[in-house]
Amino acid sequence: MANIQNNTKNPLKILVTGGAGFIGTNLVKRLTDIGEAVTIIDTKLPKDTCGIQNMHIVLGDIRDSELVDETFRKGNFDVVIHLASVSRVIDAEQNPELCKDVGLNGTRNILDAAEKYGMPNIIYGSSREVYGEPSELPVKESYGIHPINIYGEIKAECEDMVRFYQEKCHSPSLVLRFSNVYGSWFDHKSRVTPLFIRNILEGKQVTINGGGQLFDFTHVEDTVEGIMRAIDAVRSGTVSFDDVHILTGEHHSLQELISYIEEATGKKADIAYNAARSYDVEKFYGDPAKAEKLLGFKAKISLEEGVKKFVTHLLNKPIRILKVIHGYPPYYMAGSEVYSYQLANELAARGISVGLFTRVENPFIPGYTSDYAVEKGVLIKRVNNTSSDYVLTDKYLNPKIDESFEEFLTEYEPDIVHVGHLSHLSTNIPLIAKKHNIPVIMTIHDFWMYCFRGQMIDSAGKVCPKQCEKNCMVCLEKRLKKHADVEDYRTYREHMEKVLDSIDYFIAPSKHVMNFYITMGMGAEKITHLRYGFDKERITFLKRTFNKGDNIRFGFTGRIIPVKGIQTVIDAFGMVRSDTATLKIYGDAGKYAKYLDSGDSRLGIEGPYHADDIDNVLKQIDVLVVPSEWFEVSPLVIQEAILAGIPVITSDLGGMPELIQEGGNGFLIPPGDKKYLANLMQKIVDDPTVLNSLDIDTSVVVSVEDHVDTVMKIYKRFAE
Repeated sequence: MANIQNNTKNPLKILVTGGAGFIGTNLVKRLTDIGEAVTIIDTKLPKDTCGIQNMHIVLGDIRDSELVDETFRKGNFDVVIHLASVSRVIDAEQNPELCKDVGLNGTRNILDAAEKYGMPNIIYGSSREVYGEPSELPVKESYGIHPINIYGEIKAECEDMVRFYQEKCHSPSLVLRFSNVYGSWFDHKSRVTPLFIRNILEGKQVTINGGGQLFDFTHVEDTVEGIMRAIDAVRSGTVSFDDVHILTGEHHSLQELISYIEEATGKKADIAYNAARSYDVEKFYGDPAKAEKLLGFKAKISLEEGVKKFVTHLLNKPIRILKVIHGYPPYYMAGSEVYSYQLANELAARGISVGLFTRVENPFIPGYTSDYAVEKGVLIKRVNNTSSDYVLTDKYLNPKIDESFEEFLTEYEPDIVHVGHLSHLSTNIPLIAKKHNIPVIMTIHDFWMYCFRGQMIDSAGKVCPKQCEKNCMVCLEKRLKKHADVEDYRTYREHMEKVLDSIDYFIAPSKHVMNFYITMGMGAEKITHLRYGFDKERITFLKRTFNKGDNIRFGFTGRIIPVKGIQTVIDAFGMVRSDTATLKIYGDAGKYAKYLDSGDSRLGIEGPYHADDIDNVLKQIDVLVVPSEWFEVSPLVIQEAILAGIPVITSDLGGMPELIQEGGNGFLIPPGDKKYLANLMQKIVDDPTVLNSLDIDTSVVVSVEDHVDTVMKIYKRFAE
């Protein structure tokens, strides 16, 4: 093992060029696992981010000198692992100019920026191809450079550039020469090892060009270990500059490789032979002694063992999920966003590949620019959508978002698209997924697919009695004035019905919203009831026993908007006669906070909180009040309070009474009835012991593990 230890208190800032590639992705997993701060720059997104804790992504080309300069200026890197290049010999032969451009100009940009911004240590990923066809085996690093193809020539020139950088800047650096790295499903499908394995598994013919090859095959785990040792060496100053093999020192023919694959798969290969290609090296295996002496590195995985690991990896390739949600923490903290956050994190923790498409609204950067990052193993694309709603079409269609989503979809290649919400995005998203033959699942968080305001609230702020053209037109005329007519509305509804039809399956967190969808014409076979799941270990259950005279701390948590009943609870609390009772409001009120301040010294506007801090918030509350005045689907805050052992007062409306039973684990109130709520709060303040008779049973809350087990069954059903 490398000497680098978990260093989260003082992490190294590391740039990995080509970090979305095969070696780069595996390396980044290792680096982030020990707490290093990693940035990658690549023209593509990583295929697999499971196990990558947190990572910043610069999507771009190292040939772009301005992009490289900006990346270094912001990054202040300690180490640069330079892996970016045209990735295969055959690609270089087919496009030699591209190979030269990426290799030479790209490397020059990296080294120029490194010299300009702090002179970090450089570790350059080179190749056995620099040796050409060696006349003596095993090859030592001192053998000499004699490339026979353009790929090897460019690698050799880049080695010289790194050597010159070290001599000029006196920053310890290394050249690592890799050999036939293999071992993971997201490697290029046409490389020899993954190609042979896939063809044998699928009963396809295996073609050998030549037949007399002998190669040194290195498993990617060993390759990553070698790079880690190299980081140790340059950071400790034990090397100034050197070129080192990262390989096994063993040699195998392609026929031996095939025999190991046959053994691992239990399938017989159909082998065909073609003439050797002029640009291919026929025989290479290297001497690993220098790496062991200089870096303390020795490869451990034999080809036979590595092939078995690779075959197992391929046969157990994880399902790939692309989650779509209109906001995501830490920028948005409402229920659907927090649920998506918890679901995505749990999936990633299970080794499931999760991509996430969402939006931000940042007026200080150009519209529709994208930012990429990996957070807790989830690959996130955030698109800056600052557009406003001027006409009805703007509420549900956005060609720029469509373009950005389709770009992400084709790059990420998911098996399932799981939609959480399409507001502030575009309702074409499910249609785009279906165009690419990808199944679409949707979790229903509100009524937005039928009500353009989302909450079935009419223009007067009251619960809408029915979704219909007449009622919707009243809202549209008041909200958009003359920008919407009946034909606009009918076009909108026709489109939304088309979108609903395109979605393969719906998950309803409450029976109320499930029944609403069925009443609106949704086939019962397309929808299932499944409550949200929660990490029960994250919230501390406290058995509370109250005595007469105890000070009661009422609390409100969540979005600070009128339909949540925020004014109802503030006004009701204002009627409560007590000098010691308090009401704390937790949530992001933003510029409206001043309107909530009633001047009551007992009222505290506590501000926003991150979903991860909910346990600390709940410890400040004795009774949670959820007085929503719309058909809440299945409020997360109610279920979090149950997990904390906190009684809940909530409205007898929508999915809320499915969670709270009067006199059982809380109290139900008529929606918007301030006097009723005030009397109930007064009763609790006067005699807190009334709370002792409540039975708060956490088993009614679904664990995130059980929830995701069910969601995974739905994914697999449609992915298959």
